[in-house]
Amino acid sequence: MNIKEVMSLMGWSRIDFEQALAVGVTLRSGTTVQLKAEQIAGNPDIAETDLDEFIGRFAQEDPERNPPIAVRRHLLVEARHRCGICRELPARFQFHHILLFSKLKHHDTHHMIAICGSCHDAVHTGHIDQASQYSYKRKLEVVTQDDDDDAMNIGWDDLQSIISALCLTTNLSNPGESRFDFSDIDLDRKNELNNMSDHYFALMKTDHEPYFSRIDAFLRDPMNEKVTAQYHQIVDDIRTQVALRGDNLGAFQVFLQSLHKAAIQSGEPALRQNRKALHLLLSYMYFNCDIGRKA
Repeated sequence: MNIKEVMSLMGWSRIDFEQALAVGVTLRSGTTVQLKAEQIAGNPDIAETDLDEFIGRFAQEDPERNPPIAVRRHLLVEARHRCGICRELPARFQFHHILLFSKLKHHDTHHMIAICGSCHDAVHTGHIDQASQYSYKRKLEVVTQDDDDDAMNIGWDDLQSIISALCLTTNLSNPGESRFDFSDIDLDRKNELNNMSDHYFALMKTDHEPYFSRIDAFLRDPMNEKVTAQYHQIVDDIRTQVALRGDNLGAFQVFLQSLHKAAIQSGEPALRQNRKALHLLLSYMYFNCDIGRKA
């Protein structure tokens, strides 16, 4: 394993890693334990067995804070390498026992969760109770089982470029005065084909549609030719996801919300920071019949 992998699994900083490698870490008993590494092309490479042995020495004195590598990796994968509660990407992960270690000595992944230091503090001060912790855990498990985010094979970097350019050149702080032309679109039929909720469609029509003329003008502007090409690539990606789901797609507004959530969790900062623009663009795609069944 390389440096970054070890740092992630251990919840270490670079300084922590270098100290463990160079001089070792002192246990409570006063014994010093040094991490073994092999040099490959001038970079340290740590065998998983050596890292587990290293952790095992700590576990002899403080087992609660030192779950084995397999447990750590399971929890990190389950949480998509983000805090299992607030979904931020922390500098250091902590592996929390929802079922307190003091009550039952265990490293059972069904009763543990990978979280950031701030959420860990909130747990231990009672601001996030045990029932809530299990609720957060269940949400992670559902995503892992369904694998919805992984199934969203979308060019998030392209989508980020579109959103960044759109927000930079277009006023999305206030709705426009002009309305979008729906004369060539049978929206009632489209909503029926896509099992679109009347309530959600009404929300899009009221809150999103006033911005569509600006988005349309942005995409038609020759100056934005490259971004428009990216837009059509994203449309193709989304159409593929719709086709893959087939009859299992369900209500289209649920798919749109899953797409929005996956975009935010993709790690692209512009998508997380411009959630409104993301909502507007996805709704525009639907109204413009770029995505969703038409016949």
